[in-house]
Amino acid sequence: MAPVDRPNVLWIFCDELRRDAVGSYGNPYVEIQTPHIDGIGAGGVVFDDYFVNSPVCVPSRMSMLTARSPEQTGVYGNEAADEGYPVPPDTVTFPQVFADHGYRTANFGKEHIPKRIRPWATHDPTGSGMQDLIKASKPYGPSLIRSPGVPRVVGGVFPEDCAFPPAQITQHVIRALDAADDRPFLLRASYLQPHTPILVPEPWADRYPTAAFPERPTRHHGLSEFEQRLGVINRGDGDGVDDAMAPRDFQQAQANYFGLVSWIDDQVGQLLSALDSRGLRKSTIILFTTDHGSYLGEDGNFGKHTFAPQNQRVPLMIRWPGTVEDGGRRTDMSQGLDVARTLFGLCGIPSPPGFGGRDLFGGEDAPAHVFGSIGYGSPSSLAFPNFGVGTYLGGRGWPRRSCVRTDRFRLDLNTRVDGRAVAPEDEDVFLVDRSTDPLEVENRSSDAEYDDVRTELRRILIDHTQGAVEAPDTAVYGPGRTQGWKGKMGRALARVRTSSD
Repeated sequence: MAPVDRPNVLWIFCDELRRDAVGSYGNPYVEIQTPHIDGIGAGGVVFDDYFVNSPVCVPSRMSMLTARSPEQTGVYGNEAADEGYPVPPDTVTFPQVFADHGYRTANFGKEHIPKRIRPWATHDPTGSGMQDLIKASKPYGPSLIRSPGVPRVVGGVFPEDCAFPPAQITQHVIRALDAADDRPFLLRASYLQPHTPILVPEPWADRYPTAAFPERPTRHHGLSEFEQRLGVINRGDGDGVDDAMAPRDFQQAQANYFGLVSWIDDQVGQLLSALDSRGLRKSTIILFTTDHGSYLGEDGNFGKHTFAPQNQRVPLMIRWPGTVEDGGRRTDMSQGLDVARTLFGLCGIPSPPGFGGRDLFGGEDAPAHVFGSIGYGSPSSLAFPNFGVGTYLGGRGWPRRSCVRTDRFRLDLNTRVDGRAVAPEDEDVFLVDRSTDPLEVENRSSDAEYDDVRTELRRILIDHTQGAVEAPDTAVYGPGRTQGWKGKMGRALARVRTSSD
């Protein structure tokens, strides 16, 4: 067992986990059953206002690992996970720093970062592949629920006669605990779940009644053109679209999602029990979080890709018995950039130069602003490049969208379209006052009483995006890149889509 001044770290990491899918954060429709996850917060600290720095997998994961913003890494979308994508040569991840200080580091499950970045001494992706889930479910293709626009599986029951592949991640982490040596460890259990394809095994598939959830998404008419366009591409709200999801399917998709989170909670319980049975409870920091959240049909949307709170404001819990306060709740703003320096501080590791964010337990003040960005803004950019769909208004490439948040306001706007900075008339400014609009659906950018706020936050955001690292378009969309139905995921989902043929 590692001495307390050299604690172990177990990072439990999910993908597309909404804040309202965890019992500690509350849900407007059902009582969420996540007792093991809730126990992490009850024995540690729950962060109520935690935001990721990009509402999509690869840039968010890169920001957490490097404590750098997308503007500093040049990673703005999942296209960066392709072979040969350039990243700044001085890029260092915090697991590498832990290894340099004598830690045994390993990731089990999903990684999804630029292939040139290798944070972990050991990486085993077994159990994290989308294709394994899709392949096992292929015979059940006709019964799966898909969004009517982008052909993603958003609901379904995993076949009972097949082993559920993600469960292997839990078992591999537990085996890694048994292989412990004299070195402290930094282990990550990185689950694909509850990311689409949402396929939930029994008995969790029936955990929540479908009738508890809305039959149709609420439609908000004051959203930015950017968010409205995303809803049109998804076509999930049925506003004049013949092939929108049936009400029963819409309810079932939501029930499947939350049931899958309860499956994750069961895995968390196994991990916590393994720590306890090996005498590692008091010497191990638990970090529980996700790379971003997800829409569940709101305004016709599935997936993520915007700064709506269900995508950007996500769960974060940290527990270390005897050191981190029991049962505390923090309301100050925190962000993905804070993960690295917080773990450095707890483990007594000096933070190297270049790591941003703050140590959440180091006595530093909360940031005045939290920034986020998504998208390359290239002429060939698409909202959903893996599916080959999603042009912007007028048939232009999908824009880069950037965001700045304060403890009261959120402002986001387009910053790059068709390979260049946008003109002011194309910015599509969206400003919300979170104090009166927690759902963040009422655009106040044209209200006179918010003129000064809009002007100042726009200036701050534009200043932040100046000098951003840019990848050449050929690195993102050049020959051989995974765009459209040539991508592996696109091909796999196409097979599921036609499995009844």
